[in-house]
Amino acid sequence: MVHWDLNPGNVLCEGNRIAGVVDWEGACAGDRGFDLATYLFSTYDDREIRDPLWREVLDCSGHGALAVYLAHMIVRQVDWSIRHHDSASVARWMTTGKEIIRDLSNRRGV
Repeated sequence: MVHWDLNPGNVLCEGNRIAGVVDWEGACAGDRGFDLATYLFSTYDDREIRDPLWREVLDCSGHGALAVYLAHMIVRQVDWSIRHHDSASVARWMTTGKEIIRDLSNRRGV
């Protein structure tokens, strides 16, 4: 099962414990690595989260799948931001996308 929109806004925490996950209308069958890549994308500026998630997606799905999943997230988020957010949000996600593409090109691991 894949959540399809796993990001910090959909994870409910109580202290340091995950208490629940909300916003399940996009759930479907799929590779758990996609959810991890989605969370990785949404938290990309936090290296403490980024590196372990990067390694985990590589371990469970491989570099090719990670590249496809992150490319999907770049297009999806930039498109959403263009349609629903201000220009600063679009610029932020474009910058994140460029960083991800650079990192995918430069390394197969962390």
